[in-house]
Amino acid sequence: MVDLEKRQAGSFKALHNEVRRMRSEMRELMTMHELFIKSYYVHTPPIPEDVKPEAKARALERWEKLASGVSDAKAAGFMKG
Repeated sequence: MVDLEKRQAGSFKALHNEVRRMRSEMRELMTMHELFIKSYYVHTPPIPEDVKPEAKARALERWEKLASGVSDAKAAGFMKG
């Protein structure tokens, strides 16, 4: 039983360390994401009212293209998860 408990303790410690590493990486990614969003809003002027419908339609097309690209990449095995 002692060996089993030692192996379990080692597994729990390894798992704990992996979770801590992933949390740290997630915080870094969230910080980068926040900086990209702030940069976008600081450097992108508002869209004039008269061109908003066209801009919205083009944005939706770009969004669909991005979503399709992500889906295709996942299907091709380029993304894990």
